[in-house]
Amino acid sequence: MENWIKLLDVAIWPATVLMLAFLFKGEVGKILTRMSKFKYKGIEASFDQELSIIEETTKETNKVLNEGSSHTRDSYNLTLERILQLADVSPRACVSEAWREVESVTISLMHAYDYNPRNVQMSKVFRGIVHDNGYPWSLYEDYRRLMKLRNQAVHAGDFDLSKEEAERYAMTAIDLAVFIDKLAKEAPNKSRQQDTSEAGASA
Repeated sequence: MENWIKLLDVAIWPATVLMLAFLFKGEVGKILTRMSKFKYKGIEASFDQELSIIEETTKETNKVLNEGSSHTRDSYNLTLERILQLADVSPRACVSEAWREVESVTISLMHAYDYNPRNVQMSKVFRGIVHDNGYPWSLYEDYRRLMKLRNQAVHAGDFDLSKEEAERYAMTAIDLAVFIDKLAKEAPNKSRQQDTSEAGASA
């Protein structure tokens, strides 16, 4: 009899916990959902904050880099239009494609400075090019922030990215791509290569 009492004593608590879990599973689910929403609300707020900062700094970078230059977002109108169309279907895909455009022109910039993108960390090389050539440091800061936001948008599964935020990201990323494209086309290596080809042609 004593053994049965001990057995009941051991078994009663797990059984009670299971019964309570079954009875209140709806409430537990709501609590977990609220916790999840609270967590991702923080990410959403951070995304919007960081994006607002980049939108402001790109205006200043635009004044410095595009002064007296024909390089504007207009040259990327078709690319931007194609990327913005993705926001209706998938805001994440819109962000991802916009960042892909930034990476593409960054590779062009690295080639212009004789770097092999396969053998180096792209963000570090970009930072070095910005620093060594005295370009506005905000250019690298915007690059780093956009990269971070892209990673958040793609990898945070429950993060509710809105169409508007994706469109803002895409337009800002294309602005950055325009700046980097300008640097690639005006890189010293490009000038040397052009001088060499012209010298060969005149010879």
